[in-house]
Amino acid sequence: MEIAQSLESHERPSNRKAKVKVTESTDNFKPLRPQATTSSGPWLAVGAWLSAMAVLARFVTPYMLIATAAYCSMVTGVLARKNQKWHTRFMGTAIFIDLTLVLILELQRSAIKTAMAFSLTLPQQLHIGASTIAVALYAPVIYFGLKKWRGQGDASTRQKHMAFGKWAFVFRTLGFLLMFSLLWKKP
Repeated sequence: MEIAQSLESHERPSNRKAKVKVTESTDNFKPLRPQATTSSGPWLAVGAWLSAMAVLARFVTPYMLIATAAYCSMVTGVLARKNQKWHTRFMGTAIFIDLTLVLILELQRSAIKTAMAFSLTLPQQLHIGASTIAVALYAPVIYFGLKKWRGQGDASTRQKHMAFGKWAFVFRTLGFLLMFSLLWKKP
């Protein structure tokens, strides 16, 4: 007991200063957790997505690569939902790419005609169904999101935006995963 007390009383001055600094900094302690609003912003996530897409590019079609870019932008937007500026930019980009891709596929490949012929496999038809529902849900997501962004909405506007957004993201995720079934031809 005496040894422990004598050790405590003979601390070096540098140790005492360090303890004071730690004590002072813990008064304002905030737990560390990953955030999309750090100094690197969402660019770290963008770099990771681009790296993944570079690997994926060897195995998929250019349309799938564009859809992957849209989905990566959407995931980054969801992760940045606490930062309105970044959330709006990434989600707007994702929705724009998705709608543009749907238009391109229709004009170049007659996607609606192919889907209505029911000549595709079940996973491929499910991909088309899930993606169609996601695209249809973009309309209320954009409406309530813009209303909220302009400051015209109340708490119910935010709730509606989030509810439609969650369902759009669920169907977009399902459509994205099922998209890879298009790589295999029907026997």
